[in-house]
Amino acid sequence: RALVSEPKLLILDEPTASLDTGAELHIRETLARLGGGVTVIVVAHRLSTLGECDRIMVLEDGSMSAFDRPAALSEGNRFFQMALRHTHLD
Repeated sequence: RALVSEPKLLILDEPTASLDTGAELHIRETLARLGGGVTVIVVAHRLSTLGECDRIMVLEDGSMSAFDRPAALSEGNRFFQMALRHTHLD
């Protein structure tokens, strides 16, 4: 529904929180198809939800500790590396 009006900005708060794997995949595919036409901000605890993100902001203890591309974070951010290990996405 949110995409019907062709927004320039879309904010999603835990968009896959209570979804099964198939529904989560559908959401991720939809986000990937948006390309650069829409700025999407995704708030998520589940790292798999962030798979289509160009940049990720890491929040630790209520403060931003990093803001970079996923590859850079996986190489240089201790908190992000630990989160990847805990979710088996490294």
